[in-house]
Amino acid sequence: MVRLLTATDLTEEVNDNKRIKSFSCDRRTPIPPEFTELINRLNQELNQTEQQVTRGLSLTRDLLSRFSDNAILTQYFAYFSTVLFWVENSRKQMQSTVEAVASGADIQTAGEDLAALLGQVLEAKLRVERFIDYLELQL
Repeated sequence: MVRLLTATDLTEEVNDNKRIKSFSCDRRTPIPPEFTELINRLNQELNQTEQQVTRGLSLTRDLLSRFSDNAILTQYFAYFSTVLFWVENSRKQMQSTVEAVASGADIQTAGEDLAALLGQVLEAKLRVERFIDYLELQL
């Protein structure tokens, strides 16, 4: 039998990677395991996207050091920088959503918001992977 957690069972802890592990509040409504799984999956995808973006920035820097006037490489560098900023904002959005649930917000709506964010993260991750594949061909 799966035990449903309540928000009071969870403690708020954000580690050095800014991952939301859990949260706490006075909420007595059970937190479905699917909600916790969604948070974990979103954390995982954000971390992987951040790692890929960092790799993309490194590749772009290497190529820009050889071809400093290349406008396309400059655009890639700007794109990777923007995605890195977006990843950080997505983490803040996720944390805000989790805190809202801890304060009594509707779990269904919060879950839908986080699921939509997960979709955006996966799309961004795929685009970053395509750009990295292209850059690796140029090396």
